[in-house]
Amino acid sequence: MVAVWTHDIAEPERAQGNPAVRQRMDESRAAVERGYVPAAQWFGRVESAASRFEIERVEGVVRHARWSAVVTDPRAATNLLADAGWSAVIETRGNGVDLYLAPAGSPRATRAERQMAERYLEEWSALVADYLAATVALYDYLEDRPDRAVACFSHIFEDDDINRAWPLEDGEEELLVAVGDAVDAVGEVLLVPDGEAYSPNELSRLVFDPFPARLTISGAGGVVASEGLSVEDGYLERPPISLWQSLMDLEGAWVAPDIVTALAAPVSLDAQPEVDAAEFATRRRLFTAAPSAFEVENALRERLSRDDDIVVHWAGSWTPEDVPSDPRGLLAAVTTAVPGP
Repeated sequence: MVAVWTHDIAEPERAQGNPAVRQRMDESRAAVERGYVPAAQWFGRVESAASRFEIERVEGVVRHARWSAVVTDPRAATNLLADAGWSAVIETRGNGVDLYLAPAGSPRATRAERQMAERYLEEWSALVADYLAATVALYDYLEDRPDRAVACFSHIFEDDDINRAWPLEDGEEELLVAVGDAVDAVGEVLLVPDGEAYSPNELSRLVFDPFPARLTISGAGGVVASEGLSVEDGYLERPPISLWQSLMDLEGAWVAPDIVTALAAPVSLDAQPEVDAAEFATRRRLFTAAPSAFEVENALRERLSRDDDIVVHWAGSWTPEDVPSDPRGLLAAVTTAVPGP
């Protein structure tokens, strides 16, 4: 197999005058330069047919580092995975290969980080409950006035062309302002607060996710079945354990479609999703009574405590020839160093 670990560091401008973020970025760049990144040790110990380490600089500043290795011995592969935080079993069958992965150990967050994450969870649950109440009120209104869906969603999604053609009617502005304000408040979980080094969503990954990095697995060789993974860009990807992902997983529990997760994502600002208001208005709307903040917190906490194992069944063998040209390789972990949502 080809294993890849990528360490990405955002451009210095992303610090935006926040000294805590700037320090985090400086420390991350220094760790890459000096070989103090854990992946440097992992890949330094692995028995491989070939290995490679690359640093990419932009205007002299470290932005990306990449470790890769061609590993043909299953025992070496399981050792590498163990170093990275996974309990792994690789079994070769007559007509394929099976991979079993389970996170090993627990997150390495500090006590202060855990306390802060708990506070974020409690406060954010109340904001999510307010958002759900506002959305339920809007969806209840649209139940009787489905003809107003395009107009209402065009104002939420700021589609000026539709707004000019579909002015609001009496009472609608109050509903939409409530939803818009609530969406903004919920979305702030993806932003880094002044003086902090992590966004609340990032911190939730450090505290609740046993493997707070992006894990992708290639379909090279022909994946015939998998568990614990979703399909993203042609790759199998392990969903993160975070506040935002937990909210996404709860779509349909109280409302569907979910406005806030349609409008925002834990990616850079220039990669945020674009929503077609007219198309969104055609989606089937479902809603229940709005939950309390306590009910929201319990539901989020249940999602944050999940610890799903991963199973992948390939047809064919794990050989270098099976690996596609995509630089992520067959098995890749990608961690966004700083700062991220």
